[in-house]
Amino acid sequence: MKLRQKFGVLALIYVLSLSVNLIMSGWCIVVYFQSAFVDVQSSFIRQSEVERLRIQIQVAQAQLELAEESTGSKNAEAAIATLKQYATKRMEGSAALIEVDSETKYWRDLAGAINPNQSVEPQTTLSIADSILGKISAVITTKRQIAVHHAATTQQRVVTILIVNAVVGAILCIAGLILVRRWVLQPVAKLRVATKEIAEGHFDYRIKPQSADELGDLSNEVNQMSSTIVDMQARLVEQERQAAAGEMFRRIAHNIRNPLAGIRGLAEATRNPLAHTHDVAEYQGRIIKAIDRLEQWLRELQHSVEPMSISPQRTDLAELVENVCNVMTPTADRAKVQITASIEPESRFVVVDGFHFEQALVALITNAIQASSPGQTVRILVAVSDERSEQWSVCVEDEGTGIDKELHSKVFMPNFTTRTDGNGLGLSMVAKVVHTHGGRIHCNSEPGAGSRFEAVMPGRITHSETIEQES
Repeated sequence: MKLRQKFGVLALIYVLSLSVNLIMSGWCIVVYFQSAFVDVQSSFIRQSEVERLRIQIQVAQAQLELAEESTGSKNAEAAIATLKQYATKRMEGSAALIEVDSETKYWRDLAGAINPNQSVEPQTTLSIADSILGKISAVITTKRQIAVHHAATTQQRVVTILIVNAVVGAILCIAGLILVRRWVLQPVAKLRVATKEIAEGHFDYRIKPQSADELGDLSNEVNQMSSTIVDMQARLVEQERQAAAGEMFRRIAHNIRNPLAGIRGLAEATRNPLAHTHDVAEYQGRIIKAIDRLEQWLRELQHSVEPMSISPQRTDLAELVENVCNVMTPTADRAKVQITASIEPESRFVVVDGFHFEQALVALITNAIQASSPGQTVRILVAVSDERSEQWSVCVEDEGTGIDKELHSKVFMPNFTTRTDGNGLGLSMVAKVVHTHGGRIHCNSEPGAGSRFEAVMPGRITHSETIEQES
């Protein structure tokens, strides 16, 4: 997951938390409180109307008792008519109700009590109506108390829901902070430690990436940078060492060649077989051959320690490896060793100095053949590097005696050899060619398990670049 996606997840968490809190709060207020307050308000309105009707009835009753009979009768009839109209309205409103509550039942009783078809005195009708309205008022009061209790319960529920929402929001915020610490703060802290270590010269320090986002890529790039610095330092040290060794060797070779030339000249001058016995002539011939071998060894050693000049260009590795195998086949046949080669198509074309690299490959194969026993196989493998796509690698494997681990760091040093008939210049020349190209080489070997020499080189030409060059 990329870093911007992680921040998007965090933003989504906060937005969802805020939205859920707002929605739940609004829903609680709208649904719960509106229902509760509507019931309470409706009960107040109905009870006010009932009390108003009772006042009218009580006034009509008082007028019947105190006023003249004609005036009281008219007021009583007016009150009964109003009461009948209101009861009819209430009955029409409750006609659609499936369940009949006590309030509706009383309204029906009231409608039956004021039926004009009954021959009942107005005073009696008013008394009955007042009694029924009192019962209705009591029912409404009970309903209002229930509504108030429901409102209080609703308030507690709303408060509980809001508290739960607040707790959930706090948990989401804490989770967001934990993720920020894990996704951002910790990787950044590790990068700071790495930069501090690198600034102090600890170029072998490595960061262990925890994720595959931008910070993880940055950690890998820092590790790659450290590796590059280590390689550059190693190359610089090697170049300085070679330069110093070359200068020192030139002085030594100059001081050695002068007396050797004099000795050889004297041997040539006194080599006349007619003037000396056969043994003297033979000894002089041996002296000349030994001096020639020493001269050849000095030239090879000087070539191995002097700086190398290369001219990289586009090279077909399939053709180069085939030529090397053809050259080395007679040597392998004499040792009864088989040579096999495998080249990946993606790594066929590279930028390399073909002449020097061919010499290095010949030296590696020669070393592998010399380390092998009859019937064994030497393998040449050319493939794309596992570390970077623009790099390629060449491996030379054998099934020979192998090399002790403590000698792995010495096999590429000049004049170091594990064979009595070796001069120790082949592998050092190979390392010099590889390092001059900007690559690196290492040995993986165990006694009795064979050896594997792998050189990782830059300059691989991709398939698209090959098509462009051919077109």
